[in-house]
Amino acid sequence: MRKVLVLLVGAVLVVAFSGSDVLAKRHLKRERPERHGFMGNPEVMKERLGLSDEQIDKISEINLDYKKKYLEYREKIAPKKIKLRQMLLEENVDLQVVRSLLKEISDLRLELKMLRIKQRLDIEKILTPSQREKLKASKMEMRKRYKRKAK
Repeated sequence: MRKVLVLLVGAVLVVAFSGSDVLAKRHLKRERPERHGFMGNPEVMKERLGLSDEQIDKISEINLDYKKKYLEYREKIAPKKIKLRQMLLEENVDLQVVRSLLKEISDLRLELKMLRIKQRLDIEKILTPSQREKLKASKMEMRKRYKRKAK
């Protein structure tokens, strides 16, 4: 009987640790690699689009400004998400407060999306018409590659 119990506990531990490994790998897949902001790696895009050093400097400045503002919004969102999770674990959930918190989170996410659009538009203003066309073609190629990988 004791051997069976030891084997059972061992099997449970193996399953538990292998399951946590799978969850950790899933979490790592969801994390995005370090991004350089819109336009990806500036050096690669410099070559691909024929950007000048002046354009690269301006784009880098726009991206840095975007990253700073992005982090400010993420700092505002994180505590609200935590508070929401805590509230949903309570025995009596006040749906009005949940709704209010969800609205606040949603509004901040909207601002993040608007910030991203502004960043893209600001960068596109720096590009020449032919560079914008090359960028558009590059994006289309990336979408096609992504769709092929997804299948």
